Amino acid sequence: MNRISDKEKAHFLEIAYASLMEVYCQLDIATELGYIDTEKNKELEQSINTVAKLISGLRRSTISPKQESNTSGRTLNTKP
Repeated sequence: MNRISDKEKAHFLEIAYASLMEVYCQLDIATELGYIDTEKNKELEQSINTVAKLISGLRRSTISPKQESNTSGRTLNTKP
């Protein structure tokens, strides 16, 4: 028996995705300010894209198509 429902899992994954997008924005700022070089930025962006795809796939596998349209009207985009 699961401790949380699929709908709660989907909501948690939406929050995780939003947090990942915040990291993506902070990465761009750090690069613009010269704290991270362009090569390291590209490497980290690839990691962010990989994690975004994993989160999105996990969310899709957690909820049914009917539930997906009823969650928040938003879909997760795997491209930051």
